[in-house]
Amino acid sequence: MIHNITNALLDMIFVSVPESFVWLLITLILLKRFDLLDRYRWKSNLKYFLIPVLPTAFYINYLRYILHMPRMPILFGCIFIFYSLTLYILKKNSFVDEKLPYLKTLLFVYIGIFIIAMTELIYIPIILYITHLSMDAINQNILINFMLSLPSRVFQILIIITILYKYNKIKLFSNIIKDKVLLIITVLFLSIILLIVFIATKIIHSYCLILNCSLYSQILIGITITIILTLIIFLYLIPINYLINKIFLLNKSHQNMFDDDYID
Repeated sequence: MIHNITNALLDMIFVSVPESFVWLLITLILLKRFDLLDRYRWKSNLKYFLIPVLPTAFYINYLRYILHMPRMPILFGCIFIFYSLTLYILKKNSFVDEKLPYLKTLLFVYIGIFIIAMTELIYIPIILYITHLSMDAINQNILINFMLSLPSRVFQILIIITILYKYNKIKLFSNIIKDKVLLIITVLFLSIILLIVFIATKIIHSYCLILNCSLYSQILIGITITIILTLIIFLYLIPINYLINKIFLLNKSHQNMFDDDYID
């Protein structure tokens, strides 16, 4: 019992709290509540952030490690708790006569957890394939669980930082989607990255290059490779964002010149 409590506490601190925190940030970004995400108000808003984050993280680990509940009740229960408490902080920080967006908030809560799941699905199957571990074995080992959460957390935080820094400027991803050339280039780039990962995994597994290492070394190697690939993708987006901003400013300058000539 003490072992289960220890696992629940450690997993809550190192895995569930950061994950729930990222989940809340994604939801608030989708809701465009940048007033709550203003960097000058972080200290005062932190107490509101903890309202949905801590109960959700506690609920997940209490049911997983203490009560040993199945995954589906845990998932739907944590969504209900997170959604309810997110509505609470939105109500506490709502503007005068502002109606709470109940359905929109629920939709963005679902999208947030979907984004988190997708970022983890990018690399976890590769790790499981290399190490021959099961998800149950990972969940029972807090250190491995924490290490495996790092790549997705790095990727999520980088994206969140970028959005928060650029929220009042051009929307990078929407512009990539609108521009066929940029969209094709981005898809090709990501396809090449995935192909490299697939080939590297096959080579490592075929020649048993990693199987002689310890379990933690195998996981560390896999995580390091994933973080490097994540940073490569992030570094790819920086010049794309710079290019889009330059094009936007150039078009705006030409539009201003055209308007001035039209007035004259």
